[in-house]
Amino acid sequence: QGCTMAYNLDGGNSALMWFGGENYSEKTVKAERSVSDIIYFATAIDAANRRNNMLTPYGLTAAGAMLLLLLLTGLSCRRKGIPYRTFITFGALSLPLAFLLSRLTFALSNIPLYVNTLSNPLLMLHFWDGGASLLGALLGVLLAGWLTGRIRRESVGRLMDAIAFGAPLAIAVERIGEGCFDEIMGMGKGIETEWLAFLGNLTGGNHPVFLYEA
Repeated sequence: QGCTMAYNLDGGNSALMWFGGENYSEKTVKAERSVSDIIYFATAIDAANRRNNMLTPYGLTAAGAMLLLLLLTGLSCRRKGIPYRTFITFGALSLPLAFLLSRLTFALSNIPLYVNTLSNPLLMLHFWDGGASLLGALLGVLLAGWLTGRIRRESVGRLMDAIAFGAPLAIAVERIGEGCFDEIMGMGKGIETEWLAFLGNLTGGNHPVFLYEA
């Protein structure tokens, strides 16, 4: 039927947009008339409390998955006869690159949110507010493997084989943690097929995409 009810928002000098403790409105004149109502979005967790609790179960799981990847990669390097210093170089590069590219990929895929909705692209730098991409993290790990091969004059193919040994298990751990410790991430559409209804017991009726990917 389309839209059946609408709410008119005054876009003049009486309008105000306040987000995250900052005013995003620009006034053309100083005189303002009083307003009778507002649209207010709130959260039960204040910003200060979020910053004081940056360590979350899902975040720790993601970090554990990265450490598991490094551990299994180290074991694979040892079996393949790749020098220990080469593995150390890979580890030193993979941690920062995985973090940076995971955040960068998330920010670039959500440009309309930061530029249009929030009107503040600098919020992309607020990594403590959450937001990361597993694809970006994997790209960071692969880039670290390539750089390590160039720096240590080691076969990039052998290094990639060593990384691939532990990558599937690390990804599975991250995905399972995504569904177990986060109420929003990793969930798909509502389950409509009867023989899959038992899966809804885990997610409140939605497809557990995190388990499919794991």
